[in-house]
Amino acid sequence: VKVLDPTGAEVEHHFHQGEAPCGYPKDSLGAPWRESTILDQPCFQELAKYEMLKGREWLTRTRASAGGPLLQEQGHTFGVELYSWGPDPLSGLYRSFRYPQLDITKQYEGNATPLVLTRLYCYEPNYQLNVQHGNRTHTLDYLGEPSFIDNPPPGSSCDKPQTIATTLPYRATRTTYTLKETSSLY
Repeated sequence: VKVLDPTGAEVEHHFHQGEAPCGYPKDSLGAPWRESTILDQPCFQELAKYEMLKGREWLTRTRASAGGPLLQEQGHTFGVELYSWGPDPLSGLYRSFRYPQLDITKQYEGNATPLVLTRLYCYEPNYQLNVQHGNRTHTLDYLGEPSFIDNPPPGSSCDKPQTIATTLPYRATRTTYTLKETSSLY
């Protein structure tokens, strides 16, 4: 979607459409999978994940004028955890947790080489009463685009950023959540 404001500035918005890179799950003969056996197919699980991201903005580009040089570019990556397929697995009503995972902001400001801020978000259960409540527990800010470790070792966490990326963040924010139980609230 391209938006032109009254000053002539142009903003492009790109959204997930719910499509999966693997297409629709098919069996070895090329026919679509049917029935409950589809739930075990990796392509169907990928399709379900991308369905949960439908409507989420994954890229934003800003220009001073239509077709002009790029001023800013923001990329957004999301994570999805599928918890269950629900009472009727083929209905499409899945229990899942969708969350922002990584933002990369590039400021061009008229230069060919941008200033880059990479922001990684973590949602660690041990900072929210050992249950995934969906609260953001860590925000790690990196200057530039760090190389992230593809397969972090067991026990890696946002508390140990060296186990996530090859460089250390310049800022780390951690939030801990606690439960407040008082009889006056009932």
